[in-house]
Amino acid sequence: MFNLLRNSRYRPLLEWGGWCLLVALLWQQTDHFDQPMSEFLFGADGWPKVVLLLLLLGASAQMANDLLKHNKKGQPPKQDTTATQEITQKGTKIPSPSRLSWYQVVAVFCLPLLYVFLMRRIGFFLATPLFIVTYLWTLEVRRWHNLFAVTLVVLSLVLFLFVRLFYVALPVGSWEWAYAINNFIVALVRTGL
Repeated sequence: MFNLLRNSRYRPLLEWGGWCLLVALLWQQTDHFDQPMSEFLFGADGWPKVVLLLLLLGASAQMANDLLKHNKKGQPPKQDTTATQEITQKGTKIPSPSRLSWYQVVAVFCLPLLYVFLMRRIGFFLATPLFIVTYLWTLEVRRWHNLFAVTLVVLSLVLFLFVRLFYVALPVGSWEWAYAINNFIVALVRTGL
């Protein structure tokens, strides 16, 4: 069945429908905190709704792009095989592009749940680097300098935006040792070191 859906001409529409369903479900959840705010004209649910609309816009753009790539028969356009033929004529074997295995797919969906679970206990500033490295490793990023660079950039941006610029209180953890480390990181970032 998955092979049928993978090669189906309706696949972009099915993916778009899934994203629309997710946006609708999350939009309904924003009604739980629809409160007027004197500081913000659009209320407490303004930013989440903007993010959801951007998600819907991105999904729609992806669907349009996928539909435009298909030819009149509903099949993806044929790729240029001249490079493939040259390599096979020389006797070297062409590796097929890697696909995620079933346990990688399960990990991609379970890791965010584990991240949220750990964030409450060890705090945002310790759980986030662990999550990013583990997630990238699951997606077969194996070069340590790439893992380190992505983690450092994401964590630096979040620290700058939320701790230094907006003074948003991110979870610092419930375990004492993690609480102390997270508070040290917050104090360090706020002093500008």
